[in-house]
Amino acid sequence: MIINFILLILGFILDPITITLLTVPIFVPLIVSLGMDPIWFGVIFCVNTQIGLITPPMGTDLFAVKTIFNIPTGVILRGVAPFLVFELFFLVLIIAFPQLSLWLPSMMVGK
Repeated sequence: MIINFILLILGFILDPITITLLTVPIFVPLIVSLGMDPIWFGVIFCVNTQIGLITPPMGTDLFAVKTIFNIPTGVILRGVAPFLVFELFFLVLIIAFPQLSLWLPSMMVGK
């Protein structure tokens, strides 16, 4: 939960590439040493960074939409709010039930 909190806070102020470069070398050995699946962590990491892309103040996707379509920021934020709620629900769901995010990779490996 602490790692998710850190990733969400970093998503508010940094872009996903910077978050990846700063945190993956620290978090992946920690996740592996705790006995958690690195694929599951990768899915959680991606969802956290996607949430960061649509949350202000750094929300780079919001800036892209504002620039391309010339839509006021308030309108964009109201349009993004349902997606943000759904992504947070999805994050809680895959944290609570890791099998949801590991089912397809396990079918590819042939377990």
